[in-house]
Amino acid sequence: MFPQNAEIRSSAIPASKWRLFGQSLLERNIRLLRQAGAKRIFLDLNESDMQFFEKKVRRHVAPLSGIEIVTGRCSHSEYLSMTANQFILFAAFSDPDGNFTTKDGILEPVARDDQHEVRDDADFIALRKYAIEVIRTGSGGKIAQNINKRISIPMSLVLARFRVIPNVITFVNFLMGALSIYLIAAGGHMEQAAGGILVQACSVVDGCDGEVARMTTRFSKLGGLFDTVSDQMLAVALIITALSKVFINYSTAVFILTMTVLVGGVAVMFAIIIYFMRRYSESMSMASFNREFIDVLPQTDYLARATRYLQYLTRKELYSMFVCVFCLFNAIHVYAVVFAVKVAVGVLLMFVLALRYFPGMKRVQR
Repeated sequence: MFPQNAEIRSSAIPASKWRLFGQSLLERNIRLLRQAGAKRIFLDLNESDMQFFEKKVRRHVAPLSGIEIVTGRCSHSEYLSMTANQFILFAAFSDPDGNFTTKDGILEPVARDDQHEVRDDADFIALRKYAIEVIRTGSGGKIAQNINKRISIPMSLVLARFRVIPNVITFVNFLMGALSIYLIAAGGHMEQAAGGILVQACSVVDGCDGEVARMTTRFSKLGGLFDTVSDQMLAVALIITALSKVFINYSTAVFILTMTVLVGGVAVMFAIIIYFMRRYSESMSMASFNREFIDVLPQTDYLARATRYLQYLTRKELYSMFVCVFCLFNAIHVYAVVFAVKVAVGVLLMFVLALRYFPGMKRVQR
């Protein structure tokens, strides 16, 4: 656990010199320390840096809750210390032993190539590129990292520079998703094609809220919940829309079978995951099923490999691409049937893996 007191001191180069993702390094470090759990930040700044803080930084950090900013040196025996021009990623705080060193009660970031005090323009540019690369490769699969994020990151850089709040991006993306579903449901080929393209656009924009949050250190549980709920709502609405197209284009028997497989398959999946959570996991997060079960199954088990592959096919970066392609050919009803088959296979694989491995696992005592 990091100390609740922290100190930011001036370096040889003015704190106003560089702006990373629309923020000075001084502001960024204040936000990082707050996210890491600091309750009181002491600013041991020279006169020019203090004037910069008062004129350009204070108004942006004043609304931050749960933190007190104090002028002067830290007088506590234990505290975290860094310079105003220190470059460090938030992920460093999750591994204090590897990223920080302690001397006489003072915790300081370890100086190395990927985290140190910025020295000159070339150094700043290199660290900025490194931060962007970490954001690009930090989430999503290969398609998201190599296609979607090549588009979303330049957008996020502009949004961060204009201080757009991540939750606003999530809300705009939700409206785009709602419009795409309306177009797909409208009936015509052109409307469905436009809706499909918009679904793919939503997949790209969907990355911007998280990227801006990482760039500007504006993480929040509410923002994460809002993003997750909006994504799930749009996914369910898309499936319902696709099912309505199945009803229009196929026989009643095909519609009932497709709907039964989708609804029943999802219900069985949730039942297996909840059973695992209650008996074999200390976490109450559904993500624990993948993290603590699917991902640790033997690599030699071909059913486990097939399950991981199917799960990847259902990720937004891929299903949005499939939806776009099917919509371009006015065939979203075909996608619904294909998706139902994929769900059926996924449920069968999960059920077999549960029967094979659950009996040998140690139950958690609650």
